[in-house]
Amino acid sequence: MELIQIIILGIIQGLTEFLPVSSSGHLILTPLVLNFKDQGLALDAILHLGTLMAILIFFKKDLLEIFLGLFDKRRDTHRVAWCIVAASLPAGLIGLFFADWIESSLRNPTFVAVNLLFWSLIFYMA
Repeated sequence: MELIQIIILGIIQGLTEFLPVSSSGHLILTPLVLNFKDQGLALDAILHLGTLMAILIFFKKDLLEIFLGLFDKRRDTHRVAWCIVAASLPAGLIGLFFADWIESSLRNPTFVAVNLLFWSLIFYMA
């Protein structure tokens, strides 16, 4: 894999992560459009990890307050913190139990393209 491909994918990840579009979908389709070799799930995970690091740095005060709220029932953030934990559990369990299916089926470019088109029409009609 060439450095230019990694740079382009990093830019696409950075631009699409916070928009109401699928950054993962764009990472899957970009190699097809630009005639690159598929980068695979490992690089996608690294790019998402970079996004996570940026979020952690930017929101460090807020995240620390929420984290401390897990252990202090008097804080306003106590309920919010535990709601975040509870809301994260289903996604984590689904990812854990269906990881192989997700990797093989949901990384299919046809599936991704159809879903991006479908949801873009829904957003347009809204």
